[in-house]
Amino acid sequence: MSKEREFKELNVFGFYQKRLSLLLFLSTIPSCILSFRFLYTVYEPEFHCDVPAALSENNINVTESKYEYLLNVTVPWNTNDKQELVRSECFNYDMYGIDTLTNESGTGWVVNNTSPCKRWRFAQDGVSALTEFKFVCERAWMKPFTFTVYAVGKMFGTCAVGPTSDKFGRRVVFLVLIALQYIALLLLSFSTSAPMYMSVVVLTGVVDTVYPPAISLGTEFASTEKRTFITFCAQMGYSLGFLVLTFLGYFFRDWRWLLRAFSFTALLYIPYYWLIDESPRWLSSVGREEESQRILSKIAKLNKTHNIPSHDLEELETNLSGSLKNEKVKSLKFFEVLKLVLKQPVLLKRLIIVFFAWYCTSLTYYVIELQQFVGKSFFESLFIGTCRHCCNCGLLSNLC
Repeated sequence: MSKEREFKELNVFGFYQKRLSLLLFLSTIPSCILSFRFLYTVYEPEFHCDVPAALSENNINVTESKYEYLLNVTVPWNTNDKQELVRSECFNYDMYGIDTLTNESGTGWVVNNTSPCKRWRFAQDGVSALTEFKFVCERAWMKPFTFTVYAVGKMFGTCAVGPTSDKFGRRVVFLVLIALQYIALLLLSFSTSAPMYMSVVVLTGVVDTVYPPAISLGTEFASTEKRTFITFCAQMGYSLGFLVLTFLGYFFRDWRWLLRAFSFTALLYIPYYWLIDESPRWLSSVGREEESQRILSKIAKLNKTHNIPSHDLEELETNLSGSLKNEKVKSLKFFEVLKLVLKQPVLLKRLIIVFFAWYCTSLTYYVIELQQFVGKSFFESLFIGTCRHCCNCGLLSNLC
């Protein structure tokens, strides 16, 4: 009897595996929120320079017409890409004798020289971290940089989650990552400064790595022919996250309350502590046979195969663990596996092809999804914004 036939006869993909597929489907929803919250948290509304602070303090209670007059004499008018006249986003006129500039006759105290402005007026106040922490003009490079530090954190998290799940188990890492995702988002909503905001963004990237343990849990509970379906469920949960993010973004226009509202949905995942079991494959690989047998018995009971003979249950354990029951399994570490792959030209070639394909698809995916990241294309925002900062700092001055 082949292994796959034994899986079918023992009803391996029964109620338990179907329930697990649903749980994994729901568990990947937060990953989308973590990846694409930038569309809301660093949303850039229309803005322009405001009246300088010294002049504004001297004219606290002014009429709307007087305020418009102060804007006209302190903020230059420029032509945008649509050939429309708009107030300057980054520069104020240099002024002398600000105390005298209290009526229209004071325009003589304004000269044509300009200097970077320190205050801005946004079309919508307090809608994003960008408007609160002023990621504009000379600090505009910080907008794309927020996604960069998130990606760096995710890179480190991805490198760590594999060895960690091999060390402590798929279930433990899976549940801890789900909890940390919500804690990180809640902490991000209480950011009080740009450095704190950037630091927590790195943390959100580190914990946004629930996929590896989730997919490992699913595939190690099912037969080979059902592993594609398990992976599909995890990916569809990510897609559902787009709808959840859009729904919450519609009702919560303030970025802080958007993150807090989503953090409260963590209560829905509390039952996972009792519904998710450890992988029998992993338990067998570390010599915890009794726990593996107990979980397999639970699976057989929920799949209504609790009357199967004991030797069939042992065969099921053998198939799920991938080894004989009494055979000692040696787990290879990450670098040992990498060393074996590098020694095999065919595997190395396939690994390079998979990496390149993943790079291309991910790059295209994020470009399409984040094209409105800062009101321009993602690449334009990322590279032009960063290069502008480098030019202002004197870096890459020859290229600028």
